[in-house]
Amino acid sequence: MDNYKCHDYKVGLTKQKAGFTLLEVILCILIVGILGAVAGMGITNIVRAYDISRTNSETFHRGQLAMTRIAKELKDPSTEISSGGSELIRYDREGIERELSFDADSKSLYFDSDILSDHIVSFELTYYSAYDSVSISSFGSINTRIVQVILKYEGAGNHIATFQDRVYIGK
Repeated sequence: MDNYKCHDYKVGLTKQKAGFTLLEVILCILIVGILGAVAGMGITNIVRAYDISRTNSETFHRGQLAMTRIAKELKDPSTEISSGGSELIRYDREGIERELSFDADSKSLYFDSDILSDHIVSFELTYYSAYDSVSISSFGSINTRIVQVILKYEGAGNHIATFQDRVYIGK
């Protein structure tokens, strides 16, 4: 009968915690809020960087496409330039009169009456008789063999992308 207790003493009994205190809950909410704010700012920066990268990629693509088209038109063996200035060139290709011009007000580059590209900050044509010769401001010489084309596009964040090429005129 040694295992049987007749009386029960509550000596040394400590109070058990049943949950979190209000201070612990408030601190937890505060820490979660701070972590959420930091994560939100990081996600916002990632999205902004992606948007800028995508816009600049589109700008680069438009510039390359316009430069490729201009070079293709001018390099054709049947191309004969009839007149030209710093923002306009008229030429004859396969018996058809063509015009490449820039409108600064609309920031558009026109091929005949169609828009070749837009969002252009500047467009400049320079004429040369040889690759290392001094430039001529406008076309007027039979010796003009090379046209330098400079396109400047406005990308994201006011970034200016410059495309430059010297095209040997076909013949």
